Amino acid sequence: MNADVRFSPPRMRGIAFHSLSLLIILIGVGSMVGSASEDLSGLTSVILLIASIFLAAFFPILAYRLYALIQSEYRISRDGLYIRWGLRQVQIPHDQILDNALATDIEHMPALPRWRWFGSVLGLVQDPELGKIEYLASQAADLVLIGTMERTYVISPDNANQFIAKLRDESERGSLEAGQFISIEPSSVFSQAWAEKHLRSILIAGGISSLLLFVLAGFLIQGRASIVFGFDAVAGSRQVVTAAQLYLLPALNLAFFLGNFLMGLLLFREKQGSFLTRFVWTSSLVSAILFGAAIMFIVGNS
Repeated sequence: MNADVRFSPPRMRGIAFHSLSLLIILIGVGSMVGSASEDLSGLTSVILLIASIFLAAFFPILAYRLYALIQSEYRISRDGLYIRWGLRQVQIPHDQILDNALATDIEHMPALPRWRWFGSVLGLVQDPELGKIEYLASQAADLVLIGTMERTYVISPDNANQFIAKLRDESERGSLEAGQFISIEPSSVFSQAWAEKHLRSILIAGGISSLLLFVLAGFLIQGRASIVFGFDAVAGSRQVVTAAQLYLLPALNLAFFLGNFLMGLLLFREKQGSFLTRFVWTSSLVSAILFGAAIMFIVGNS
């Protein structure tokens, strides 16, 4: 009995690019939050805060793309082809693969996804000849096209020629049993988690709590020009800052909530995933409560 043959996409450049990008975002957000926490004008603090939130929004996207790249694989078995790219999973029986070819062997190469970078050539493209095309690749070179009735998949195994040879060999041998086409989208993982009542309740409560913190901060600083936001150990006095800087706490909590939301989805498909997701999403609710208490404490002592 032959074991499955696994192929990986080229990863090194993609891992380096994503890791460097995440580091730059962390430094950028940290610098902006640090500058906003200083005793600056209210307008400057708000602008820096908004800019840091905007920059931080790219963090979970890049973090997921890095996770997906590390977890990616193309596996050929007696029963068919299995593709995994993060939460995206496709299982194609051999009898449903209509054609396969190197990208260099076809006359018309379909357009690449518009938004792509090192280690992340992903997305759907509509081609006038091939129809719907889905890219699950780490680079734009050495691509392999897998044609099915539903769509064409474009992948980037590290040894394209060997991959094609193995795929054709297993296809000619035939499957031991009738296979089933399986396609799992990242959105379907969220749908499955959302379908569990306790997870849905925790997520909704955490999201509402995170938004209410902005309302709470806005309500408490009405009519205030400044608040006490800490203690200066060097000067031996309380640090007074503009009242608008209180929004730093709801913003930090929102970033924590978004990060936990993504982490919960990644853990959901693992063993005991429902329990792990519940734990991670519950921590977001606890975080919102703690940040709310901190906001009230700061305003109460200002």
